[in-house]
Amino acid sequence: MSIGVQPNGYPMSRSAIVGQPDIETLRKLELERRKKLRLEQVRQQSKEFSNKILHKVQNEKEKLKENEKKEKESELRRWQEERIQSLEQQYRHCLDSVRKGQDEKSAKVSEEEQRKAKLLQEKENIRRAKERGRVAMERLKQDKQEEEKAREDEQKQKLYTNTIEKLRSSLVTSRAVLKDITTNNVSNDSSSIEDDVDQISGSQHGPSLARASDRMPAQGFTNYDDSKTRTRANSDRRNNLETNGKNNLESNDLEARTKSVNFPRTNVYSSTVESSKQYDKHAYEERRSSGGNQNKNQSELRSQTKDQSDGENK
Repeated sequence: MSIGVQPNGYPMSRSAIVGQPDIETLRKLELERRKKLRLEQVRQQSKEFSNKILHKVQNEKEKLKENEKKEKESELRRWQEERIQSLEQQYRHCLDSVRKGQDEKSAKVSEEEQRKAKLLQEKENIRRAKERGRVAMERLKQDKQEEEKAREDEQKQKLYTNTIEKLRSSLVTSRAVLKDITTNNVSNDSSSIEDDVDQISGSQHGPSLARASDRMPAQGFTNYDDSKTRTRANSDRRNNLETNGKNNLESNDLEARTKSVNFPRTNVYSSTVESSKQYDKHAYEERRSSGGNQNKNQSELRSQTKDQSDGENK
């Protein structure tokens, strides 16, 4: 601690240092302390007051700014409204002027011009009507042609079907006739062989002819087998002819489909008739040859039987 200095920092009087109290000094010191304290209080109060004033000023400035902004916005809005109203008035005025101009122009158009415009419009309508009529007639003509073409195709198809049916029936008929002919030939052959056997067995030669008659059925069956072979050959030839006829029909069918105008009815019919004629010719030759072979076999059988009977009698 410093000498001659109090704890509060104030210098001590000589009496205090010495130890004797000094009232005057104490009073002065107290006054000075109070003055300083008062000064500090005043400074603090002034500072607080100045801060309040500054805060108020700032608030007032902000309010003023906001008011100015609002006033500017309101002024701008008012100006915009006035401008819009003025533009609307100008627009109405322009519309009125245009309407008046059109009315004046329509009033100036003469009756002659109106009549010409009406005539032009009527001509245009007539032209459009003719164009529509022409298109309608073309469409009607095209539809009629399509109907006629469809009808012709149907008639051609019917004619083709009828021709095929006739040819098929003719082939079936020729097949039935050939079958009857071959059956009659076989029955005639077998009956002639049986007659020969009965004639030989009924003669005056007894046991020897009986043995010969025992051998005759084998020859008869051989001839019957030959007739079966011939019948099978005839059926094969008939099948070949039918196949050729079908091929001719298919080729003529292709030709008929390629030719849309001239239907090849004559070609199909003539080719089929020619095939049937050839078939009948071959059948006749076959029957003729088979008949000759049968007669030859019968004569050989008779000669063999006669030779055997003569040998046994000797």
